[in-house]
Amino acid sequence: MTTSARALDHTVQVVGDLESARADYERLGFRAMPKVIHPSGATANYLFQLEGSFLEIIAIVDPSKVVASTSEQFSFAEHNRDFAARRGEGLSLMALSTDDAVRDYTRCQAADLRGYPPFHFKRRAEGNSVPGSEVAFTLAFLVDQRLPDMSLFFFQQHTPENFWQPSYMVHPNGAQGIAELVVIADAPRSLERHFSAVLGAAPNAVSVEALEFLTARSRVLILTENAYSERFGEGAALRRSSPWFASVAVRVASLQEVENRLRQASIEFRAIKGERLRVADRHTHGLTLDFVES
Repeated sequence: MTTSARALDHTVQVVGDLESARADYERLGFRAMPKVIHPSGATANYLFQLEGSFLEIIAIVDPSKVVASTSEQFSFAEHNRDFAARRGEGLSLMALSTDDAVRDYTRCQAADLRGYPPFHFKRRAEGNSVPGSEVAFTLAFLVDQRLPDMSLFFFQQHTPENFWQPSYMVHPNGAQGIAELVVIADAPRSLERHFSAVLGAAPNAVSVEALEFLTARSRVLILTENAYSERFGEGAALRRSSPWFASVAVRVASLQEVENRLRQASIEFRAIKGERLRVADRHTHGLTLDFVES
């Protein structure tokens, strides 16, 4: 097994009004792909493709089609519906890229992590100029009721040539990729074994109040609320059950260009230590969103 950490593939953000959230992300300078109705018919999404990663916003669009998870089958719609009932809007899932979801799921099961067996699905490739093209995936979810607001899954693409669309990866704000994801936890060290197993690598830095994992394209920070406040000069937006996904930083070509765009769109933001711009929470649907320069 390789010792390098699994790369952060994408985040899943539950929103109450999908079209309103898409419009807000476009005001921030992201370009949305065409809307996708998931095979279940219960949920729909918009994706914002970056370089090797993407942001996903989803909403429940037909509650009558939400089915319950079983011991053998994970219900994506139920998970996100229940998350929204507990938390409102926000990040419900973190996805890690893999070339073998079955292998990584088996590895995590051997480490006593809880989850659902991998499953395969395919759908039409929205945004693809080739008629009839499809995208296919194998997903393996690690969901532990003891960590209800911090679920992860492995995301294997079988048809990447149909999924990634270069024309949708060019964003007016110059977004390039996910640079950072922050988890808030009362006791970060208690998650060291869990994240080491999932990411397939030991943390790069460890302290009582912080863990840092480096992946191929980004880093995952696990911080106490106190460490979060000291690092960013402010507390988390809301105290919720711990641990939980608190913030995402997107890498951009130029912070000055992002600042200009935010001002032109009348979007509130603030600079943090001269190294990142943080968008006011009222624009980001339950997620703290930062921009950092590449």
